[in-house]
Amino acid sequence: TLAAGVVGFLLALPAGRLRMVHMAAITLAFGLIAQELATDLTALAGKSPLTNLPSAGLGNLTVLGFLVGPLAYFHLVLAVTALTVFLVGGLTRSATGRALAAIGVDEIAAGTLAISPVAMKRLAYALSGALAGLAGALTVHLAGAVSPATLDVSQSISVLVIVLLGGLGSTAGQFLSAGLVTILPELLPALLAYQYPQQLILYGVILALTLLLAPRGIGAWFAAPRFIAPGSLRLAGARRTRAIPPVVGHATNAGLVAGAISLDFGGLTALDKVTLTLQPGRVTALIGPNGSGKSTLINVLTGINVLTGIDVPSEVGKPSSGNARFFGRTITRRPAHSVAALGLRRSFQIPRLVPHFTLRENLLLGAHRHLLRNALYTPFGLQFAIQDEADILSEINALMDFSGLADLADRTIDTLPHGARRLAEIARQLMAHPRALLLDEPSAGLSDSELAVLVRMIHAMKQAGIILMLAEPHLDFVAPLVDDVVVMDQGRVIYRGEVAGMRANAELVAAYHGAAAIPTADA
Repeated sequence: TLAAGVVGFLLALPAGRLRMVHMAAITLAFGLIAQELATDLTALAGKSPLTNLPSAGLGNLTVLGFLVGPLAYFHLVLAVTALTVFLVGGLTRSATGRALAAIGVDEIAAGTLAISPVAMKRLAYALSGALAGLAGALTVHLAGAVSPATLDVSQSISVLVIVLLGGLGSTAGQFLSAGLVTILPELLPALLAYQYPQQLILYGVILALTLLLAPRGIGAWFAAPRFIAPGSLRLAGARRTRAIPPVVGHATNAGLVAGAISLDFGGLTALDKVTLTLQPGRVTALIGPNGSGKSTLINVLTGINVLTGIDVPSEVGKPSSGNARFFGRTITRRPAHSVAALGLRRSFQIPRLVPHFTLRENLLLGAHRHLLRNALYTPFGLQFAIQDEADILSEINALMDFSGLADLADRTIDTLPHGARRLAEIARQLMAHPRALLLDEPSAGLSDSELAVLVRMIHAMKQAGIILMLAEPHLDFVAPLVDDVVVMDQGRVIYRGEVAGMRANAELVAAYHGAAAIPTADA
């Protein structure tokens, strides 16, 4: 089990930097290489090295000095399976499980929550490899031998069929699916008994029908899994704490400083020596026409690769000159999860939440970094780990009350309207206790009542000492809220100062209207 886990981790070193089909392809390729290697080593040795092993079927297997027969071995496998399901279920409801689910949905958004996609993929590969090694050991001691044919690609395909047919995330669906795929060859012996091509054809038909007719698989028949430990919810109860606690640890007034940042790609200058300073407890509006570079600047400051959107260190799509510092620490070429861990958070133009998570679960995901130290203990139901999570949940209760989301707490995100999702995304980042928050068009699509809630949240964040920057294309919403304004056009800053001085700035008026400045008296 340990050896297979190590192999899985090593395989993740190249595969973990890939996504979707490419990651699956390199995993399948590794299986084919392993089979060829085992075949060649067997031929070189002149015999299979793993034959005549202790077997429950042959009656020569002893465990801790006890002779284990077929029935006792079945009980052993059943106990190991029950323990594995218990631990995996606990892992799913821990900070680690939520992080793995978030990576599967949106790596970019997960990175802004201080979750490292690469690290999570390596962990997933290592855990999967360990479980596969455990299953392999149990299988071998039932059969008494293993040969290269055991590593046939059809085994990988059958596992894929089980997973998709059972439904991702559904333990009950996986059990039922595994049972069906296991007994199917017995039900159709004339078609499937030791006939490899026909078996693959049947698997292909099952996969196609599942994806077309039941994308969620058998798991759709059962209650959707939840990602919060029930004990934590019970402990949190109706407790409330301060919704937006004050920021501590501001060592300097110059919190976020961008110094002459430029970004060029494809012959286009996206940012042209952008310089700005954001201070704690102040609200800055970043405005400008569409395409002026507002979102690009936020991407650069928060470590998201401008060209590919991948949360990994890379020079591609990174600033060609200049640098940014966050409370004295350089952040220009850090990946998104590293920037987020420092307390610099952001929202997106279109909310990027985990759709099958409830609103409460999404907010708990925002506190991922605060729960990391107990992630290993939550699956075991240890009291101090459950208590820590309950403390976070009580803070979530207060924040949902403050933002008017309490009635939606247990509804999944994919059932909520746009306005609730927008407020939920901002609340999720507040659960990280950020030192700075960059909001990309936060008012877009909100109703009047939701705008009032957003204004209340902005005032509370300002009082808490959070650095705030609102990237908005329109001035009407931000003018009463902000302390100063930065105006961008074609990737460069054309104005910085107070709202009152904007309308007299000729370059700014020309950027918006393509005309000369209106005389001050008329303005």
